[in-house]
Amino acid sequence: MPNILTSRFLLGPGPSNCYPEVTAALAHPVIGHLDPLFIERLDNTCEGLRTVWGTQNARTLPLSATGSGGMEAAFVNTVDDGDVAVIAVNGLFGERMCEVARRCGATVVRVDHDWGTPIDVERVLTAHPRPKVIAAVHAETSTGVLSDVASLGQNKGDALLIVDAVTSIGGLELLADDWGIDVGYAGTQKCLGVPPGLSPFTMSGRAFERRIENPRSWYLDVGLLGGYVGAASGSGRTYHHTPPVTMIAGLEA
Repeated sequence: MPNILTSRFLLGPGPSNCYPEVTAALAHPVIGHLDPLFIERLDNTCEGLRTVWGTQNARTLPLSATGSGGMEAAFVNTVDDGDVAVIAVNGLFGERMCEVARRCGATVVRVDHDWGTPIDVERVLTAHPRPKVIAAVHAETSTGVLSDVASLGQNKGDALLIVDAVTSIGGLELLADDWGIDVGYAGTQKCLGVPPGLSPFTMSGRAFERRIENPRSWYLDVGLLGGYVGAASGSGRTYHHTPPVTMIAGLEA
């Protein structure tokens, strides 16, 4: 295989072509994950993600994972054995939500739709009287269909709302705070124009207060990750893992 590939014009559902400033940032020298420059870069990146999410959530960060890792983080921190998860399914990634929630021990209540159609908000909201979480895909990658997650958030009652924004983030309006999104996850490889490998993630204070205290995943434990990004730890920044420093440089750009 040649060491230098010719450029490609990418027209699939992702990854997309990188912005020039992202490509330039990816060529920067590697720095340490405790370097003051990287800490500043991480803080800048978290603040930028608050802008694209439309939120002031302290726990807004680039997870060191793909969008599917963000999905796992969303469920492993919010559902446990026997918790009811109502999940709107109108494409491949709604299906994947069901599988991830099931593996976390949740009792999954599927609300199936024809693929290629938006979710029926009323059917989702009335699928169960007292779910722990309601989950839906904002823009379903497999079909390109946009759904009204804002109406879910405005009428969710006591449930937590989980939203997949992998396709929509950076390309469509997202107002997590105004729409009542409690947990959101996305990917960098579509509208943000950054290679795959990070998952922009946000969790509301409401969701954090109701999180699983010791989730099945140490790596994706939002309680620990809050300390890693510093803004939510309450006692200064704590070491959690060695992040992909160069990828975060690309996202900051």
